[in-house]
Amino acid sequence: MKMSGSTMKLVIPIIVALLDMFLINAQVLTGSTLFIIQLILFISIIFVIWESSDLLVDASQKIAKHFKVSPFLIGLTVIAFGTSVPELGTSLLAGLGGRGDIAIANIVGSNILNISVILGGLAFLTKGGLAINRQSIKLDTPLLIFGTLLVLLFIGHSPISSSFTDKLTEYGLLDLKLGFLEAMVLLSLFVIYIFIIIKRREKAHDVSVEPETKIDSATTERPIYFDIFRIIIGLVFVMLGCHVLVGEVSLVDGVRAGYGAVWFASVFGVPDFLVGLSIVALGTSAPEIVVSLSAVKSKSVDIGIGNLLGSAIFNLFAVLGIAGLFVQPPLADAISIHAEAIQSLFAMGILFIMLLVFFITRRRLSRREGLILCSTGLAYMIYEIIVTMPSINL
Repeated sequence: MKMSGSTMKLVIPIIVALLDMFLINAQVLTGSTLFIIQLILFISIIFVIWESSDLLVDASQKIAKHFKVSPFLIGLTVIAFGTSVPELGTSLLAGLGGRGDIAIANIVGSNILNISVILGGLAFLTKGGLAINRQSIKLDTPLLIFGTLLVLLFIGHSPISSSFTDKLTEYGLLDLKLGFLEAMVLLSLFVIYIFIIIKRREKAHDVSVEPETKIDSATTERPIYFDIFRIIIGLVFVMLGCHVLVGEVSLVDGVRAGYGAVWFASVFGVPDFLVGLSIVALGTSAPEIVVSLSAVKSKSVDIGIGNLLGSAIFNLFAVLGIAGLFVQPPLADAISIHAEAIQSLFAMGILFIMLLVFFITRRRLSRREGLILCSTGLAYMIYEIIVTMPSINL
């Protein structure tokens, strides 16, 4: 049986990754050779996650179209959630491995990339900017701002000690940890949000707003369980890829052994939060980048914008909620972060506020506003790297 192009794109990086892991675990490599192999493994795994997410999204689209769901709702829910599976897998596994900083930074970094660099970049590259859906102004963006404030209350830290802040800490707030009840609140708000948008779209009858995408006849003949199977396969490979992407490290006979982001962080002395905010976030955001570019290129702007906003909401409420729900005793210590990492949550919140202000003006994200968003996000990432550089062991 001839192997399809999409299957080949998934199989080849998996073979390379398995070979890399064999060489690394054999512990016969040292110095620059070990570093190169680690780098190849890291890139291979990102491609595995990328292609697996693409498989997941494609199958999700087929199922959504089977049930006649509107393009905007597909972008905001099915595709957004599908492209956010890498963030979910990475944050969950990082949290279970005691790497709370990577779990949080992955979410924050992905949202900063999605909203500033990707969405802002798309607006800058699109003639006339991007037209914004009313729901994005009235519900989605305000929810992102509210969610950021809520997360800051849950896992933040007050620089000033007072009777009020001490009381909040006693109740599990402002304690740099994500408790079980706090995770439940985030997840519950996400479920309420999904219920609201489904009801809104049903009332608006938006299925007729945009023409249905033509699907290849061979695809329509496939039974629905075939796409369900593809979703399962995509999820399995995404989760496995995320496990390797986060990685692990240990000392064997005084030699630092391991792989993934954790290995790189240990070798160069890079804080976990910066690794999660940059390298891991960029790797897990690859599906959003591809889907959004493809959507805008095919003039399906609603799907592109819905994908990015939906992914940000999914990351903030569902990913953090699910991770916080499972990363609890006796499986692991609750997700916790260092106080220095809180500034990244503030940076994310500022970007969300900027986005809402831009959206309100003429219900459009202009090219100039897109450039401002993109430049602000990149400037913050560069700032974090420069501040951290003195502590890195090169």
